[in-house]
Amino acid sequence: MVLVVEDEPDHGISLDPWLQRAGCVVVTVRSAARALEKLGTVDFDLTLTDLAMRERNGLALYEHILGIRPDMPVMVVTEQGSM
Repeated sequence: MVLVVEDEPDHGISLDPWLQRAGCVVVTVRSAARALEKLGTVDFDLTLTDLAMRERNGLALYEHILGIRPDMPVMVVTEQGSM
């Protein structure tokens, strides 16, 4: 099961079909806070999070997840051209 964290509705939804075609069950949330709530109740195999989110950026979320689920892979993705 994959958790997708994306605060822009059009972006997160576009990932869902790709992951579903690959056989993944996908849960998409719109904030880091909601992601942390879900991580407390569901055993996800992977988290994909946007880097640039308003409330808490993807790197901060990644660090928080490492503290509570150090065994779970986390991918931080972005649409930004350069960093």
